[in-house]
Amino acid sequence: MSVISGFAGLRLKEDGIYLTPFLPEGWNRYSFRFVYRGSCIDIKVESEGCYCTLISGNPTTIFLYGNEYLVESKTDFISC
Repeated sequence: MSVISGFAGLRLKEDGIYLTPFLPEGWNRYSFRFVYRGSCIDIKVESEGCYCTLISGNPTTIFLYGNEYLVESKTDFISC
């Protein structure tokens, strides 16, 4: 949980998913998966950016550093 809420800055709110991820020094990447309102979301944080993938369920709103994005396909990439 410390990676998810700490490094990724994950907050689940009524209006969507909020992320403020960063990559700790010496790390190449980290990833995690969670279910929000019936949608399974996969998050990968790498030096190149943040990959948000809809694994199953309905399109989902993600707020990345306060900017709103709709994750609706299995190949969405959001640059961090």
